[in-house]
Amino acid sequence: MNKKFLLLISVFVFFSLIGTSQPTQSLNKAEIEQQFNKLRKGASVLYLAAHPDDENTRLISYLANDLCLRTGYLSLTRGDGGQNLIGPEQGTELGVIRTRELMAARMKDGGEQFFTRAYDFGFSKSPTETFAKWNKEEILYDVVFVIRKFQPDIIFTRFATDGSGGHGHHTASALLAEEAFIAAADPTKFPEQLTSVKIWKTNRLFHNSTARFFNPNADLSHLIKLDVGTFNKNLGKSYGEIAAESRSMHKSQGFGSALQRGEQFEYFKPIMGDTQNLNNNIFSGLELSNKQFDPSGKYNSFVDKIYAAWQKNDLKELNLQIDQAKKLLVQLGKAANFNHFKLLENLQISINGIFLESTIEKSPIIAKGDSLYIKTFVISRLNPNVELKSINLEQIGAIDNCFERINKKEFNSLKMNTNIPFTHSIKTILCQGSNGNLYWLKNQPQNSLFNQDKVKQIGFDYGQDFELKVSYNFLIDGHELTITRDAFHKQVDPEKGELHRNFVATNPIQLELLNDVIISTNASATTCLVKVKSSSQFSSNYEVSIEIPENWKCSNPIQKIDLASEEEKILQFDLMSTPKAKTGSLKVIAKNKIGVFQTGIKEIKYNHIPTQVLFPEAKAQLVYLDLKRNKKKIAYIPGAGDEVSNCLKLINYDVTELNNEKLAKEDLTQYESIIFGVRAFNTNENLSKMKQKFLDYMKNGGTILVQYNTNSWAGPLQSDIGPYKFKITRDRVTDENASVNFVIKDHQVLNTPNKIGANDFENWIQERGIYYAGDLDSNYQSILSMSDPGEKPNSGSLIIANYGKGHFIYTGLAFFRQLPAGVPGAYRLFVNLIELK
Repeated sequence: MNKKFLLLISVFVFFSLIGTSQPTQSLNKAEIEQQFNKLRKGASVLYLAAHPDDENTRLISYLANDLCLRTGYLSLTRGDGGQNLIGPEQGTELGVIRTRELMAARMKDGGEQFFTRAYDFGFSKSPTETFAKWNKEEILYDVVFVIRKFQPDIIFTRFATDGSGGHGHHTASALLAEEAFIAAADPTKFPEQLTSVKIWKTNRLFHNSTARFFNPNADLSHLIKLDVGTFNKNLGKSYGEIAAESRSMHKSQGFGSALQRGEQFEYFKPIMGDTQNLNNNIFSGLELSNKQFDPSGKYNSFVDKIYAAWQKNDLKELNLQIDQAKKLLVQLGKAANFNHFKLLENLQISINGIFLESTIEKSPIIAKGDSLYIKTFVISRLNPNVELKSINLEQIGAIDNCFERINKKEFNSLKMNTNIPFTHSIKTILCQGSNGNLYWLKNQPQNSLFNQDKVKQIGFDYGQDFELKVSYNFLIDGHELTITRDAFHKQVDPEKGELHRNFVATNPIQLELLNDVIISTNASATTCLVKVKSSSQFSSNYEVSIEIPENWKCSNPIQKIDLASEEEKILQFDLMSTPKAKTGSLKVIAKNKIGVFQTGIKEIKYNHIPTQVLFPEAKAQLVYLDLKRNKKKIAYIPGAGDEVSNCLKLINYDVTELNNEKLAKEDLTQYESIIFGVRAFNTNENLSKMKQKFLDYMKNGGTILVQYNTNSWAGPLQSDIGPYKFKITRDRVTDENASVNFVIKDHQVLNTPNKIGANDFENWIQERGIYYAGDLDSNYQSILSMSDPGEKPNSGSLIIANYGKGHFIYTGLAFFRQLPAGVPGAYRLFVNLIELK
């Protein structure tokens, strides 16, 4: 039964300066000029590619800020399958980071961000392989929907259809763009979309050439060129500078960029649509102004009047003309000009000097069923003729109607620049409903597609299943204006100052397994440790149980606990495998009279993006492992971020992590093997300077195991990393089920202490490996070979050389993915590499 508790709304009404977004920010005079430039334009352009960081930020910056066109970037994926240079997150967690990095990039360059439902399953070598995992028709559906909703006049693709982009996803994005270009104008294609969007015929499609990226001297004289390196006097920056700031937001991919100034040309190849007689001008014959949607010029006349009133500081006239302009937009009924409606509303709030915010007290994370405390501030400093008529609060995602709206009809005109506080109380609770999970993560991806609403959620960049919205209803000089904002949490950090966080609704209990992988080696007993924590303001009792795979046993599968408010406890479930036990999922479930709960909570924190809160299912991979090992004390040198060190501790290695200080001071001979984390030599230049120390370590009998590194502009190597020369290539095997051939069948690493067979390469995830070795010195031995379908065998995934009494190993095999996923064979092979003598 739902209970109602007190919601305290403290509304302080002030007069202050502006707000256009969440959190509200001020626009200076030059920025307001930019907004007027956008109001005078009516055209839209859409850039389309496969991943975060594929977009051309220089072109987007120019289109959005110089031409002031509505500019969008449609990324087919959220980048879930890439590597991570800043932390251990992989898969959907990395996708969340890269989603926010794209949004941060658009905040810099002025574009808008869109996505399809495509899950980035990792590198693919052809569009055929890509579409074998994605359902092509489903992704085409999404691209068509975004085109019909955004209504671009021009579409730009980053990649060509000929495969020159290298990645199968890249080529697939170009193929989908061309098909969608036609399908979006076809009423017989996806007709079910037409209840919410209309068919749309884009004028033309161009390929934005990347040839100069691969070959600086490529002949592009046959293409249309455009100088996008100009300077914006309102923003005080060139578009090369804005583009670099935008691209540098892709920090997880190591894409920090230098600011560029001066002329910079982009090149375009006409592909489809009205591309005749362009006269070296991609916009030839197109109406870019707002006359595109209002040929009469009446709307532009309103814009001129609004601008003139702003110049004269005549707020009464300005608000009248904005009101008339908005009414005309409604009459015109052009969905694409919803953007103009938003521009006008935000401009009105800004120029009238209105600031508004609703902040959640105490914590940004509130358990459903708890009371909620909100402070609302409405502040204005410029216009005395502003009335706050009402404030409405709504819980989006609630499954019951437990929330009472505020509707304060007695609000009066606001006295300018004077604080007038008052308090209003209502009884309510935070409703039951979905967790505040990100909408595309509410359900697990299926068949490389995110399982989300095809109409309501396609294209959106970001959003949660449970949101708290606040609507402010004004009369400004007698004209109605409603502005809706998210409620958020605000705190003051002594070092960083004022900080904001999104509101998140959560379950009253959180379930966190202390290990994502639980291993039973050789039928030994093991334990599952679960941290249970109350997120509620109230005490409650729960029954916590586990579900385990067949042929596993638990002596205490059900435990009853009492939890006080915000209390946490550690529960231990004692497990035993039987001879028939197999690897599978272990799940934790908590029940009480309110409901059944099966999730935990995880925060992802980096300085360049807002804190992200996820609700992972409370489960772990329960692994039955037939494993032998002899060595005990090993060292791990961290790289770009992985969980391999923690995984080795699960199988009872004594692991010491070595930073630069320890490396310089310690005697390395105390460690039987030293393992380098992924991209360690790319991210720690000190390692190359210590090469002699590593050579001495091997010469005296030590084993060094180096996981993959890269050698490119994004991650150059300062020197050779092995005792003999070899090249790190871009070769990889993307088929996680590719056959593996044992080149040297009697080599120790395939036989001791664990006998490695074909079954040890079963159930691998995403890929076999990346950045294989090539051009090997004769001292190296290649242990394995493998290939993707239709390719020649590649023998660079695992190479070994003897050096003195010790050994050097380089491997591109994706252990950094397999070990955290609990793949038994990967553990057995990795142990053999560590145990090499």
